[in-house]
Amino acid sequence: MNKLALTALMLLGCALSQWSYALDVKVCQTESELDEYRIELANLVLKKTKTEYGWAKIAPVAHEPDPTLSRCLFMLRTGKVDLVYVPPTDTLLADFEVIPVDILRGLLSYRVLVINQNAQNGFARLNGLRELQSYKGVYRDRDEQAFYKINRLPALEGESVNQSLQMIESNRADYIFTDLLSAWTLVDAKKDKYPALSVEDTLALELQYPIYFMVRKGNQRLKERLESGLDLVIKDGSFQALFDKSFGHIATQANMASRNVIPVSYEGADQVPVVDNRFWMH
Repeated sequence: MNKLALTALMLLGCALSQWSYALDVKVCQTESELDEYRIELANLVLKKTKTEYGWAKIAPVAHEPDPTLSRCLFMLRTGKVDLVYVPPTDTLLADFEVIPVDILRGLLSYRVLVINQNAQNGFARLNGLRELQSYKGVYRDRDEQAFYKINRLPALEGESVNQSLQMIESNRADYIFTDLLSAWTLVDAKKDKYPALSVEDTLALELQYPIYFMVRKGNQRLKERLESGLDLVIKDGSFQALFDKSFGHIATQANMASRNVIPVSYEGADQVPVVDNRFWMH
């Protein structure tokens, strides 16, 4: 075999090797709008690091519908997937390698209130959690009930979203809280039935609820690649650009710079390490 043919075979082997590595970065969280963004971000990180680590891409595992979170974590632990994106806890920090950059830039760490718009002036005068305790919320499940209890916020039970909104419309309760992804969509979807509802303009509740990339213990190469890639996309602005493309409309609606941000707690918050919020939307 001549030298030219040998060189061509070697180059082909390298290309095939790089292609096969793309199949190694397997994920099991693929269905939601947030998953689409997280996959796009992960692919951006892999692209930014291809010179040092080789070509790679995210490859969703064939599973319909997506497995539960506990199942995804089991799949990560047993090597059936390579990457998950979840909020950290003490247990997860002990079990997996974590890249402590909130890939959603605080999007899930803020809550806003849905209120009767006639009460807006009263909410605008609130300065902190103690004053919010004079208002009555509505909880719809056990987790929300625990949130109100931990923060000493009085609340009534609403059996469904519609019942909760009806309670606010009729002034039997003052608010529900919801994340930034859902608030304006919810009010718009229900405006014909509950025309008095609006998203409160001046307050935001802040949880420590970051979403981190996590990989299996021992997968040091992928951990280091994700760390390096996230550092690159933060510095070159492509992390910000991707977030703005995906969620810029929400950031504009939320207008966090104009809101009085009130720190709150939630069940399990004591298991979350101190969060670096330098890159959160503000």
